[in-house]
Amino acid sequence: MGLLSYLHDELIITNSKIATKMKTKSLLLIGIVSLSLVTIIKTVMNRMEIFNEEEEEDQELDGQDEEYGFPLFI
Repeated sequence: MGLLSYLHDELIITNSKIATKMKTKSLLLIGIVSLSLVTIIKTVMNRMEIFNEEEEEDQELDGQDEEYGFPLFI
């Protein structure tokens, strides 16, 4: 019985090591995917902000056209 008990314990230890490695790899993969998504979202938000600023500048320029009575860009 001692040998079977020892082999059983070794099998449990080996399985827990494999499970730990798989959990570590899964967590690493989740971390990489999360970081990628955050980077993509931040990039999109920055581009939207730049686009909004350009739209505001265009509206200001449109307002100047009407103020002075002639087009700025011919």
